[in-house]
This record gives sequence, C-alpha cells and structure tokens, in this order.
Amino acid sequence: IRDRYIQDVLSIPSGQAVKLDIFHVNRDAKSSLILKTKRALIKTVTGRLIEKHIGYTRISSFLPQTPIDLRKVIEDLEHQAEGKLQGWIIDLRDNPGGDLQAAVDSVDLIMDSGIITTILDGEGKIHNLYYASSGDAARGLPIVLLINPETASAAELFAAALQDNKRALILGNPSFGKDTIQTTHAANGGG
Repeated sequence: IRDRYIQDVLSIPSGQAVKLDIFHVNRDAKSSLILKTKRALIKTVTGRLIEKHIGYTRISSFLPQTPIDLRKVIEDLEHQAEGKLQGWIIDLRDNPGGDLQAAVDSVDLIMDSGIITTILDGEGKIHNLYYASSGDAARGLPIVLLINPETASAAELFAAALQDNKRALILGNPSFGKDTIQTTHAANGGG
C-alpha cells in the first residue's frame, strides 16, 4: 500500500466503509479488505482524589480533545469531593506536548485573565497573541504542576503560562527546553 493511499484512508470520516485492495507482489495475487473507519479516542487526561480534598490530574499529551477531557475531569473531581477541594496537582511529567491550540485552550480553562502565550515569527514580530478568557474551572484554587526533563513543547507552554501568570507553582526537574513550535502546511500537489 502506497503512502498516498494510507493518507487517504486515514482522512476518511468515522463510520464510513473503505475497500482496500492488497496486491501480493511475490505471489502475483490480490485480496480485498472492507474496513469500517472508527475514531480512535486516546484518553489524554485522567484524575483522582488524593485524601478526599486534593484533585490530582494527569495530562499525558495535548490533543484536540484534551481541553474537553480536562474540563470533564475537573468537574468530576469537584463533584466527588462535594465542593470541598482545597487544591490541584497537575502532572505533566513525561508529557511530550502536542497540539498548540489544545494547550492554549487547556490553560484558558484554569486561568481567568492574562496573556497565555505570544508567538513570534522568524523576525521576532508578534504573529499571534493568546489571552485567557474569564472563567476558571479550577475556581482559583492553588495549583502545583509537576514536570520533568521529558516535559516538552506544548506541555512547557502550559506550565510557563500558569507560572508566568502566578496561577501555579512548578515542582520537579527542569523540563526539556523546547522554545519553538512547528506547524504543517499543505504543499502544492497534495504533499
């Protein structure tokens, strides 16, 4: 199967059927498979209560669904604690980063105001400036962020935004230190 066809299959919406024709070069034979596409949900946010009053949340990476999952975990733990939470631990250890917008939206959930991040172009000019909107799903409770040398990229942005805005205290070892982001752009000819 050529890469081009794999990309086409991966971009088919969930729930649709796809027929794959497989050509066996060594046997000069062909077989077909009918596959039904399904959205793979990777759970990036988990949580639990520690001693009934501390919300522990682990974010393993930042994918588009992460802000939605984070809000749900916060709400679930608030409910379990019957509104008696005293603070949050957010664990970003071994988080390699991921989607920039997911990290920005996740920060926005727990920051009531302030600059989340500034993105500069190659010449040092402001390309994007992200501000927090009002509303703090964590209700202003203290937050401790756990990081380690494998905390990188969008996870570092998440941690830096909360630290710079005095919304969280960071504990752990220095993070990876990635200070750049990359984006993908379609090339002419479908590349």
